[in-house]
Amino acid sequence: MKRTFLDSARCLLVVSTSLGGLLICGDTFAQTGFQNLNFEMTPIALGLGFDGAEGYEIPYWTAAMGPYQSGVLLNNYVLDATTVSLNTSSPIDGTTSIFLTASSFGYPQSTASISQTALVPGTSQSVQFKVSDAGGFGPYLNTGSGGLVSFLPGQFFVTMNGQNVNLQLLSNNGNYSVLGGNIANWAGQTAELTMGMSVPGPAVENFYQGNVDDVTFSNTVVVPEAYVSPVAWLSGGAGVLVILAHRRVLRTLTK
Repeated sequence: MKRTFLDSARCLLVVSTSLGGLLICGDTFAQTGFQNLNFEMTPIALGLGFDGAEGYEIPYWTAAMGPYQSGVLLNNYVLDATTVSLNTSSPIDGTTSIFLTASSFGYPQSTASISQTALVPGTSQSVQFKVSDAGGFGPYLNTGSGGLVSFLPGQFFVTMNGQNVNLQLLSNNGNYSVLGGNIANWAGQTAELTMGMSVPGPAVENFYQGNVDDVTFSNTVVVPEAYVSPVAWLSGGAGVLVILAHRRVLRTLTK
């Protein structure tokens, strides 16, 4: 059987000593709870991609750059471009985080995201997740030609069935921060959760980045705030150094 990106994103091969292999596809996942919320499941190798780098899939998740579905990188990102990468070099927790970069350096894709459709727990009031190494540079942050400015919630976003979830900064312990937003309207329903990083627009050159990990559905209500300063909190972590350069270059995530 020929495997495609869509096949592996929505199908699961179950192996049994008595039944052999069973491929479960379609809306089966949507009728169960969300899976792989800490990104610890072994990624699926796709083969060589950008600049000869290996491409991967995140089990149960669909990665997208702009409107296009795509494989993800491993411990690499593309400077001045939009990418999704598995980060095993400097994860927030466990062995793996998801590193998102969004860029408007002359390319149409300005959003890096991961999505999953499943059943939202019936008692959920909010969705929460850890972030680190969050920041960016460019005219919107008034950083000129260099310097990585930390910001939260910044350009992180979450949607449920395409509707925006208002994110709030909930905590910071110096190594990572926790963002969250209310999703009670979708409790007990099948919904598509999308998490990502975006840039304000393609007209000017901006670059944003951040790690995501440990997504949870919580019974805690997140109290909305009128305004959160984009530079009020540092996200913590010493993961990534970004250098301004107007060219597509494959960079390596380091500790």
